[in-house]
Amino acid sequence: MVDTADAARHAERDTAVARILHELIVVARRGVISARVIEAHSDGPDLTEAEQSILAYLAERPGIRSTDVASAFALNRSTVSRQLDRLIDLGLVQVVDAAGRGRPLELTLLGHSLYEHTIARLRAETAQRMSGWSDAQVAEFAASLLRFNSPEPPGDAVTPAPPTPVVASDHALPASSPTSNERHTHD
Repeated sequence: MVDTADAARHAERDTAVARILHELIVVARRGVISARVIEAHSDGPDLTEAEQSILAYLAERPGIRSTDVASAFALNRSTVSRQLDRLIDLGLVQVVDAAGRGRPLELTLLGHSLYEHTIARLRAETAQRMSGWSDAQVAEFAASLLRFNSPEPPGDAVTPAPPTPVVASDHALPASSPTSNERHTHD
């Protein structure tokens, strides 16, 4: 026999989870659109969503290698390599000389400038959207997002990490159709 109160709670939670997913999708789209609008009004190049995401990822992790970027986004290394080639050609990313396997990547001064400009504008837009919220509501929302994005398994104690700004969703890269035999120039 099914407990109707338990079934109702379960249905209510499922509805709430569906609402949360919908709102996260809206937030991700808004971030991408806002970044493109900001970019269109700057002196910087027009970047794809994937390029914006990689640029943000490199800004947060200087010295990371292309294989690590490919793993983080669950993409083929050749796909990431093509996108990195374009970012290098645009003067936004550079390969750093280092010993060891693979070559570390980092943003150039132009890359940092474009990233910081975009993040500053996105922060201002976010602050404007939350201007009617109390400080406690903003702090609670930030804590909830940190908890949601935590890599810790459910039920474990989570120590929130400082927030990391991103231009677009870290996991919103479109998959390309890579060729498995392509040479990886940045690995």
